[in-house]
Amino acid sequence: MRVCSDLKITKVITDVTNGEVSFKLTATNNGPENEAQAAVTDILPTGYTFISFETATGSYNPVTGVWNIGLLAVGAEAVLFITAQVKTTGNHTNIATISGNNTDSNPNNNVSSATPNGNLTLTKKADREAYYNEGEVIQYELVLTNTGNISIHTISIADSNADTGSIHPSQITSLAPGQSITITAQHTITATDVGAGEVINQANAIGESYNGIFVKTKSDNPLTDIPLDKTVSPILLQANLTISKTNHQDIYKTGTTTTYTIVVTNNGPSAAQDVHVTDLMPLGITVMSWSADNQTSGTGELNSTAPELEIGASITYTVLLQIPEDFEGNLANTVNVTSVTPDPDLTSNQATDTDAPCTTCGEITIPKGISPNGDTKNEVFDLSSQPPIAKLEVFNRYGQKVYDGNNYTNQWNGSDKKGNELPAGTYYYVIYFKENNPKTGWVYINRQN
Repeated sequence: MRVCSDLKITKVITDVTNGEVSFKLTATNNGPENEAQAAVTDILPTGYTFISFETATGSYNPVTGVWNIGLLAVGAEAVLFITAQVKTTGNHTNIATISGNNTDSNPNNNVSSATPNGNLTLTKKADREAYYNEGEVIQYELVLTNTGNISIHTISIADSNADTGSIHPSQITSLAPGQSITITAQHTITATDVGAGEVINQANAIGESYNGIFVKTKSDNPLTDIPLDKTVSPILLQANLTISKTNHQDIYKTGTTTTYTIVVTNNGPSAAQDVHVTDLMPLGITVMSWSADNQTSGTGELNSTAPELEIGASITYTVLLQIPEDFEGNLANTVNVTSVTPDPDLTSNQATDTDAPCTTCGEITIPKGISPNGDTKNEVFDLSSQPPIAKLEVFNRYGQKVYDGNNYTNQWNGSDKKGNELPAGTYYYVIYFKENNPKTGWVYINRQN
């Protein structure tokens, strides 16, 4: 009758330190019968020099490479440790083979090999997809992983394009198999980078696996499928400029001067270079002057360039325009802003203020006083002959509002908001016209006959 056993050998590297490698061999009998003469052959290849062994089962001959285990019962394990010096040359693949007297029912697990494999991977990514200005700092995250089966020692991280001293940590004492460490670095964007339109960066790692055997790798951009590719950070110069313009009125009166306020703002994300503002004189206008809060000014059409406008900064222009007595039609005034820096949204780079001619801008005469004494003469503050009034406000000498009325014509008769007669005296008024600028003054209440 044939006696069968399933003998199995596994071999792993447990450590490589100071050029010495430790192999662990595990012999197992998966049954179904005991094996009386189990033996493992493990002759060290040319890449090693034998140092020592250790086993609690049987004996090992380093010359012949035979480990005589003897009886290996079903389910039992035997372990052998071999320590050897690693040479810088030669074959480093160590093969172990198990055998016995019984017929082996599964010869596929009778051989096991182990090769010291030092391997590092390094990924590198930036904290943002794009950058916009000189002086911005790119923050990098690097992940170094030991993907080999032995420890890597004295690892150095180098990155020629990183800011000096920004790599942390730049030296790693040891990294065990499967272990990872996160490293940070940074790069400050220069004028050269801005001119190139991108920052290209790649780091390097080098460490020692054993006895002068070095492991090297370059960083890989984990956001792409290209192996060992450099990390590229685009620099996109963009400045979203907006401009507004108003003279705080909807109508104009001929023979007067109107004042426009123009505000140019840079909403970023980059600083804007050579910000050019143009405000041409409307047809029929011949006198115009302007000034700005950046200490520039001029006469005639507004045509001004600011060398740079930082993110979030604004420039305010004040434009004075004289309207001739014979001017007719709508007064439309348009201002434009441009920059050599690309603008992602051009819809807000132009502003127009349009005023209609005033049809009720004759001479405005306000009564100096009223005499609400019951004689039916001058009883009310009569403004019915004036241009349309949106609101009237009346204040006493202490600044307290005593009356207000919307769409006013002639409703105030010298009483307060509750209908009580106000004492004789002088009162301050504010008249808000619908088409004219507000008008202020004093009115006297006289209650004597």
